[in-house]
Amino acid sequence: VTFPLNSAADLNARELEQDTIARLFVELGVTVAEFAAWLGGDPNGLEAATARITRVIETLTPVGFGTVPEPGPPVGHSYACVFHLGVLLRLCMPSLGERSLLKAVQTPPNGNTEEYQQYLRMRATGSSNTPGRPVLWPSAFEYVEHCIRGNFRHAVVSMPTGSGKSFIGELAV
Repeated sequence: VTFPLNSAADLNARELEQDTIARLFVELGVTVAEFAAWLGGDPNGLEAATARITRVIETLTPVGFGTVPEPGPPVGHSYACVFHLGVLLRLCMPSLGERSLLKAVQTPPNGNTEEYQQYLRMRATGSSNTPGRPVLWPSAFEYVEHCIRGNFRHAVVSMPTGSGKSFIGELAV
């Protein structure tokens, strides 16, 4: 996403601060889009998202906070919300990556590996008729981990509406 750039001389101090904050939030949004692309199968998405969010966090890291080699300037209240959201997103990325559909679901034994991987990529990214499901809910992840990997086990699936019961059945089939 790009924004038309105004000269800093054309903006008053408040407009400049708001413009900077908006651009930082856009960076976080681009990070989320890159991470989502990785969840959908883009091999470079995780590296790009990690690098981008690390740059934002390091830039906004207050002096004396943590062990960043070259800490940035002290962060005012407005920038702190971007900083903390960035830190939370960075903390969520590994656990979401572990539950990503493409990483958690193995190709079934004696199955067509290429066809099944195409199916998983389509389900992760979605189509015009089907919303994507790049990340498995914890209960769906548990089902995949214990029941779908070639183990013959019975399971009762009890999850809230919209959390993936039909999708679990689809994966099982």
